[in-house]
Amino acid sequence: GSVFEINPRARNGIDVVDTLKYKRNIEKSIGDSKWDDLVREQEISFLDDISPQDIRGVWKTDGAGKIIPETYKINPNYLD
Repeated sequence: GSVFEINPRARNGIDVVDTLKYKRNIEKSIGDSKWDDLVREQEISFLDDISPQDIRGVWKTDGAGKIIPETYKINPNYLD
């Protein structure tokens, strides 16, 4: 498999942390561990497609889904 590094300010992206603040603060429906993961990873979602210019790079993963750091490839089409 692969894991993509995506610009957190991607054009079609939705900021998951900002969107879920209500559930976290008012409803208390997102636990500390999950919330910490979302914040640390600057989690974003997409309703439509991801523009190739918003993908910074890609890593290969092993059979267990763990990133293999030395396989990182920079996307030559990425625009910051």
